[in-house]
Amino acid sequence: MTRLYDPLAAGDLNGWLSGANCSRNDYTRFLETAANGLRFVGLNLYGVIHSMDRSVGPGAGQPISIDYGNLIGRPAGMDEGQMVIGGAVGWSSRGVFIIDDVGRIRLTHHADAHDIAAEWDSLEAMLKAETTRIASLLDLTGEPLSTHTALMHPGGRRWETKAEPLTAVH
Repeated sequence: MTRLYDPLAAGDLNGWLSGANCSRNDYTRFLETAANGLRFVGLNLYGVIHSMDRSVGPGAGQPISIDYGNLIGRPAGMDEGQMVIGGAVGWSSRGVFIIDDVGRIRLTHHADAHDIAAEWDSLEAMLKAETTRIASLLDLTGEPLSTHTALMHPGGRRWETKAEPLTAVH
């Protein structure tokens, strides 16, 4: 249900920033001081992946690569100086979190940066709002109390392309 990945070591981000033509921002500070990505149910914040790690056991796994949305599959209409920092999934839809050059966060359609579902003033505000909203939809074991569609931010539910089967309701 939840996974926080260890922060990047000093200097580990420099090569990625140079290759992606991105500059430092509130999210890059998060990667180096708090976590190199995280997962909370359907909310993912991406991280820097230097090589694939296929180890098993405690601590196994890696965040989704921050290459997605930045170097691969960049949303149409995304401005210079903006960076995709993560994603949100519902049942059949996908959105991406984009940070702008002053630290504001937008949830947009994964293919169209102008199709905005929600906006927050900061990374901290987005994380507080979304983790609180998502947690309210889970039981004490972390299982959804409603559909997976409901886990998507209400503004992004219009992106659902097909109906969720009733068997998915817990």
